[in-house]
Amino acid sequence: MQTVKASKAPKDPEMVRVGRTLFTLRERYGYTQEGLAKELDVSRQYISLIEAGFKPLQDRLLSKVADLLEITPLAIKRFDHEELLQAA
Repeated sequence: MQTVKASKAPKDPEMVRVGRTLFTLRERYGYTQEGLAKELDVSRQYISLIEAGFKPLQDRLLSKVADLLEITPLAIKRFDHEELLQAA
């Protein structure tokens, strides 16, 4: 099994924000990283990298997440969740 190493380069703030949103929504909807990954047909590691801001949430996967959670893609891309993150 290969290990994916994250770069030490500065993270894109947009990727970090979307990753935090995915984390917040995933937990709110009761999914583990493993469970969400299985539903989306990707690896748990890939979900982890997106949530950590190291990988972008590509449009195709964004659409699959939105369909799974029954929300709009815009709710993920532009979700105002800062107050929720303070409680987490």
